[in-house]
Amino acid sequence: MDVIAVDLVAGSPAPVDLVAGSPAPVDLVAGLPAPMDVVVGSPAPVDIIVGSPAPVDVVVCSPVPVDVIAGSPTCVDIAVPLFPPVLPFPVSAPRGPPVQEELQTQSIRQRSRKRHRPQHHFLQRNSNMGGSSSSSASCSSSPPRPSTPPPSKPDIVSVFADKQVKEGQDGTLSCEASTGDVTVKWEKNGRSLECVMDKHIKRQIGKTFSLTIKDTTKEDEGNYTINLSNRSGSASCSAMVIVELNEWRTVQWKPDPMLETLKTFKVSNSEVKELRFLLNGPVGAGKSSIINTIKTIFQGYQSINCLVASELGSTSFTTKYQKFPVESRPFALYDVMGLENDQVKNAGQGTEEFKLLKGVHSDDIINALKGHIPNDYEFKPEQPMSEDNRYYISDPTLNDKIHCLVSVIAADKITFMDNDVIQKIKTIRAEASKLGIPQLVFLTRVDQVCKMTQTDLTKIYKSKKIKEKMQECSVRLGVPMNCIFPLKNYHEETEKNEKLNCLMLEAFRQAVYSANDYVKNLSDKKKHVE
Repeated sequence: MDVIAVDLVAGSPAPVDLVAGSPAPVDLVAGLPAPMDVVVGSPAPVDIIVGSPAPVDVVVCSPVPVDVIAGSPTCVDIAVPLFPPVLPFPVSAPRGPPVQEELQTQSIRQRSRKRHRPQHHFLQRNSNMGGSSSSSASCSSSPPRPSTPPPSKPDIVSVFADKQVKEGQDGTLSCEASTGDVTVKWEKNGRSLECVMDKHIKRQIGKTFSLTIKDTTKEDEGNYTINLSNRSGSASCSAMVIVELNEWRTVQWKPDPMLETLKTFKVSNSEVKELRFLLNGPVGAGKSSIINTIKTIFQGYQSINCLVASELGSTSFTTKYQKFPVESRPFALYDVMGLENDQVKNAGQGTEEFKLLKGVHSDDIINALKGHIPNDYEFKPEQPMSEDNRYYISDPTLNDKIHCLVSVIAADKITFMDNDVIQKIKTIRAEASKLGIPQLVFLTRVDQVCKMTQTDLTKIYKSKKIKEKMQECSVRLGVPMNCIFPLKNYHEETEKNEKLNCLMLEAFRQAVYSANDYVKNLSDKKKHVE
């Protein structure tokens, strides 16, 4: 039984304190007009008559005042110390006014501050009309709560898997943890997920946690993370949700018809022996790899005639203006030195800054478009081709000129391309536009920006990521979307990949048609003048 302290109301305007320690029972009769202290110390029950029809027992736990609620018609249990209480006076000391005055002063002092009673062990006595009994009990003003063991630290037992879902369908991410006693937080792309009613449904069934995205759209694509935590630790896991859009551009996924068309292609201008394509772009974009890929497709085996630099290289591997015929077909691909960011240098203290030109000079690309640069010419970034150069072609024919300009941009690097390089590309494109030369963009390394495309190239025009990269390229370079062709080069592969071939043939076929239209228009104009 829990023993509590109660106030003794004895009909007076102030409480009456009962202090243990008397060798004999003392009866307290209610009705005193002022507080009164009583010393009680009997090992037997002590009855206090406070106007009730039956005896009321007093709780005597310690040598400090014990409060009792008077008037109860039932019995109150007595708790007598198992060990004798320590009193501020000898037990045998005679009771009298001095002792009572001292006790009363002590009682008032104790009532003036908040009382905190230490926990003691007592022998509990039940005093009733029928007899008494005793048992061991604990007396405390605020009994301690039972301690709760800490929860186990959460661990992820089974993690999310990347989820690919078609636009308009539902997608669910699910994982299992080692415990369900956790707080759950969801994130998208590193930020707290703002759940929308009837859009995001979060569930927890035991130790399994899931998130369902209803009626997915392209905006739902992203990296989702679940964070589980409790006071013992935390755990998390993440996964990509890839939304497969409705196909927004079609591709002929059979390479043979396209390849046959190109192999039997004839230039529409009798004065032009071959259509010439110039590939330019920043270092590491994949210009040389495109040439190798096209040659591989036409040859039927892997071609490495055009040497390719490492992806980690920061300077151009190509230093010359090189021509690469495509088998015996009327096509010629020209590789050039890569575009680089010019560096600003200072010769020393007190000197003016100057630009250290790196990569191919934009004037050299423009001269190549016009047909002034011969094959195997070695580029000099700080000294572009000029009219007084002995290799300069002063009177080029249509066969010497470029018929289509192809800008090669890496999809995974366009966001980080330096503005200086972008400006060089724009300068070259502006001059090509003045000359009427058609221009296309080959967007390489698409497998590096989209996992869905990496797995299946046929879904390239269902990818939100690819479309976003094409749109970014269109904005930064000022090229229409229908002139941008995402593709993949042969890089790690040693065997033929028909899907890769189809993307490349689709892009190259468009370049051939554009170049042929250009030379055909020049031929028509010449006939009209004549």
